[in-house]
Amino acid sequence: MPAGQKLEIKYQGRWLNISYYYEERGEETLFFIHGLGCCKDSFGGIWKAQGYHNYSMFIFDLPGFGDSSKPTSFSYDMKDHAGVVDRII
Repeated sequence: MPAGQKLEIKYQGRWLNISYYYEERGEETLFFIHGLGCCKDSFGGIWKAQGYHNYSMFIFDLPGFGDSSKPTSFSYDMKDHAGVVDRII
């Protein structure tokens, strides 16, 4: 598993720190988005899984999860999480 990194994005006037793993392996990039109650570490086994060796991979924590920002002013609803994903991609 690659070392964790931080990405700072601006969403709706506030800065968010997004924690992520990225490894460049191929021309195409797969983005992994965790569900409720999980985090980027939930995908830990993917780095060694067969069939993924030729893809670059970007795995991140949504706001409020794992090592990403947990702002009290963020709504944490599906619309805002989708907006953050849109900014990342």
